[in-house]
Amino acid sequence: MSSLRQLAGQTMYYGMSSILGRFINFVLTPIYTYSTIVTQAKLGQLTELMSYTSIILILFTLRLEVAYFRYGKIKEQEKTTFDTALSSVWLLSIPLGLLIVVFAPILAGLIGYENHVIFIRMLGIIMAIDGCSEIPFSKLRFDNKAKKFASIKVASIIINVCMNVFFVIICPWLAAKNSMLVNWWFDSGKIIEYIFFCNVISSLSALLFLIPVIRTVHFRIDRKLANQMFRYALPLAIVGIFGNFNEMFGRIILKWFLPGNIHDNEVQLGIYGANYRLTMLITLFTQAFRYAAEPFFFRQSEEATSNKIYADVTKYYAIFSLFGFLFVTLFIDVLKYFIAPKYWDGLPVIPILLLANVFFGLYYNVSIWYRLRDRTVTGALIIMGGSVLIVLFNWLLIPKFGYIGSAWATLITYITITAVCYVLGKTIFPVPYQTRLILFLIGAAVLLNIVATQFRHQFNPHVFLSVFIGLILFAVFGLIIWIFEKNTILRMMRRRT
Repeated sequence: MSSLRQLAGQTMYYGMSSILGRFINFVLTPIYTYSTIVTQAKLGQLTELMSYTSIILILFTLRLEVAYFRYGKIKEQEKTTFDTALSSVWLLSIPLGLLIVVFAPILAGLIGYENHVIFIRMLGIIMAIDGCSEIPFSKLRFDNKAKKFASIKVASIIINVCMNVFFVIICPWLAAKNSMLVNWWFDSGKIIEYIFFCNVISSLSALLFLIPVIRTVHFRIDRKLANQMFRYALPLAIVGIFGNFNEMFGRIILKWFLPGNIHDNEVQLGIYGANYRLTMLITLFTQAFRYAAEPFFFRQSEEATSNKIYADVTKYYAIFSLFGFLFVTLFIDVLKYFIAPKYWDGLPVIPILLLANVFFGLYYNVSIWYRLRDRTVTGALIIMGGSVLIVLFNWLLIPKFGYIGSAWATLITYITITAVCYVLGKTIFPVPYQTRLILFLIGAAVLLNIVATQFRHQFNPHVFLSVFIGLILFAVFGLIIWIFEKNTILRMMRRRT
């Protein structure tokens, strides 16, 4: 239980940086959607381009941060592992960033942005800087310096948001007043360029904050160790690339699979992207959990009770993520005001995407066996199979159902790869997961969401009544958790007193 408390405490700190950071970042959602210069089509462009970045960024690190956790746990070689990982990633990130900058005209033409080459160049710079920051951030995670990790993350995000406020709100306001402060340089048509510039400065600030960590490194590569790390990490890089592909593919391909013209399809993508932002609660919890869990799982792997710990972690992840699922879906009548009314047509995708993210987190939990047993190639094959499914279901569903079809494709894919990973792991690395309980809780949460949705559709209640009903249903789920976890909760309460 002490190990679980340690994981919970670290998840809290990583969660604080993610929650506060995402919340601050969440402020960008109303800023963008209520903006007069960030149109639905421009938000669609931003959504699409950032989706490419999420996939390609894996190539800048090749998941060597996980290999650092794997081989750095041997105390005698931790320093050598850190030096090798950081040196290798920098030798990857800087040349890749330069290649993207140089060949930006060709890349822009391939994805339909031949008139916006600057977008691609700025994304290349952002990814190169973020790649160089990854191993220093991982060093903070490995050394359990969650507070420092959180402070740097939050500081860089605050810088990003403040700059966005300047370009998206203050500059247009000054321009409308014919202020000489901005009229000589500000162009509202270049707002996407300004937003990417904000990201460049934010990423660069994080790298500068990490200089004390970077200064401890000796730029060297232990060839034997590097070979082991690359052999271990490359399948995980494939997992990461295809995993991000599975998450982002719907947003990348939407404008090409929809039946309208490019501009109309970008508008639809903008609506989808704005509503996707409302699912951040589960995403940030999963991200915070992963930051804490990756080094935790490896440190616990030698413990006699590790399998029981892994099972408990999965159960508690399911419980907390389902609370997040219900928080968003039950109180959507309030949360929807974070995006402008012109985006509300996309609200039906939110429960689907939230549930997909819950299953993605469960997949991460039940996939621990191939990391600990060095079966990363098997993990890569599973996630590649998921990519085949995501392409297939998007191709089938988007032309018929639009962006809702893309949301369903994501959910179906995540359920499938979670089930496959769970079944294979039972024989290779058996963990006593409380599968029936987790499935029951998922079913209960979905049922409560259906009840709330039908109530809203049937009675169109005032927002206060809708919130009251949401509170009742939220309490019902809490009561269900109490019934099953009463003894554990009481035991934890007694320990605190």
